[in-house]
Formats: sequence, structure tokens, C-alpha cells
Amino acid sequence: MQTTTTSPKTAAPATIPAHVLQRLENEWRQVRQPASQPAQK
Repeated sequence: MQTTTTSPKTAAPATIPAHVLQRLENEWRQVRQPASQPAQK
């Protein structure tokens, strides 16, 4: 199987549904920005 990644932002193949990507993004945001401590950048 050959996977061609045209966009550097998304390393996942285009076969993944959009709602799955959104869910992953939401989870990443929760992990990167925990409610216990505000984001300081």
C-alpha cells in the first residue's frame, strides 16, 4: 500500500473521515490545554 501525503499539516491519509479528525483535534486540545492550568504562551 502506498500513502501519498500532499499536505504537511495532516500526516493522516485522506481515507479518514472528517468527523474522526475533528474528534482527534478536540482530544489533542484537551490534552495540550488542560482545564486545571490556563494556557500561557
